[in-house]
Amino acid sequence: SYPLLKKLNLSKNLIKTIPAFISTLEQLQELVLSTNKIRNIEQNSISSLKALTLLDLRENGLEEFFEVPRSTCFDSLILSYNRLNRFGNLRNAPNLTVIDIKNNKIAKLPNELVHLENLKTLDLTNNDLS
Repeated sequence: SYPLLKKLNLSKNLIKTIPAFISTLEQLQELVLSTNKIRNIEQNSISSLKALTLLDLRENGLEEFFEVPRSTCFDSLILSYNRLNRFGNLRNAPNLTVIDIKNNKIAKLPNELVHLENLKTLDLTNNDLS
């Protein structure tokens, strides 16, 4: 384990699931898993990362996302270029300032978005909203 690791970039690999050791990285602030083969996220694989500020899961194949880190530090969630039709549990991260969810299949926004008082950027470009 790497108890002092703050940034982990595993982008552009062939990762199918979030490696189990990631949940033990208590000091991790930035996790980048973009451009992989992740289709779903197992429960509690990242929700325990209390120091996390940035999660980048763009360009995977996710169809839903509910595994939001329980963190007051967490401020940037990047889920663009997936196949998302549902996402939520945003109350776990009340200080989110950026949600990038462009180029997905979102048809309906979760009600909890209205509770994110610090949200500054919400990119919903090219979804299925009507």
